[in-house]
Amino acid sequence: MRKTLVLAALVLAAIVATLSPSANAITGPNAVPSDRDNVVLLTFYDEQGVYLWRCSGTLIAPTIVLTAGHCTYQAAEARVWADQGPYVETPVNEGGYPLSPVEDRPPCAGYVGWPCEGEDATGEPLTYPGFGFPGIVPPEDASFPNTGDVGLVILDTAIVPESGFASLAEADALDVFETQRGRQNITFTDVGYGLQKTRPTGDDAVRIRLEVTTQLVNLTNSLTAGFNLQTSANPGGGRGGACFGDSGGPIFYDASNVIVAVTSFGITPWCTGVDFAFRIDQQDVLEWILEIAAAEGETVTVVPLP
Repeated sequence: MRKTLVLAALVLAAIVATLSPSANAITGPNAVPSDRDNVVLLTFYDEQGVYLWRCSGTLIAPTIVLTAGHCTYQAAEARVWADQGPYVETPVNEGGYPLSPVEDRPPCAGYVGWPCEGEDATGEPLTYPGFGFPGIVPPEDASFPNTGDVGLVILDTAIVPESGFASLAEADALDVFETQRGRQNITFTDVGYGLQKTRPTGDDAVRIRLEVTTQLVNLTNSLTAGFNLQTSANPGGGRGGACFGDSGGPIFYDASNVIVAVTSFGITPWCTGVDFAFRIDQQDVLEWILEIAAAEGETVTVVPLP
């Protein structure tokens, strides 16, 4: 199933909010190339090998990548690209894959270059059983703000990053910040491979790993409600945020290697305003991840915030 990046409007507390999954790159004047090599680029394919979309993800064990559920949902295969990038497709007239038009993309077999050859590993996409992102799942299965927007990719080849495997924040780790004053002092590091800018006149899209510091906005409003993390994303304020292609990328607490959330959605199509990430520090989510890890013979670390 192909998915649209801009979802239908949701009616929530008499407010119509247009949610755009961040399939959402790191923007803003403070964005810099990232040496966090536990963050990887993911590409997804259907049963015929047709390229669907790309996301970001994080190695939390040698054969497990954490990402967003709207990245893994109904995808048959994933491929991992572990370099910083940039990843540039080969021109079509030189045998490269035709990315456009999207609805007519062919299977990858026979094409050269990204996204059809050169990956570091392939894997099986798994989607959290509670996934219910409105506009992606059938209406009767939709849930908001608890979208369950978590996925994993189980790799066929182990990858060991120099920066170490990321840890996951323990259950309810962010709750301490729900009513704390001085939220502008609570910072996170967003990492991803998405667009650098999107606008009506065209996109700036270099597939390179970037990171940026963002600030806490809210944990308890109608769009977060204990399930999502809302952070600043407005480059005009000297801060960066997420845009299309960063979906599933990690939100690290401060400058640590501890993931508190994965990039999930925005509420404008132009990568401005605020960003929302689905919280990993939820007991049910952590239990699912740890259960999958145990079945794969892997160990995933869950820790308090540093």
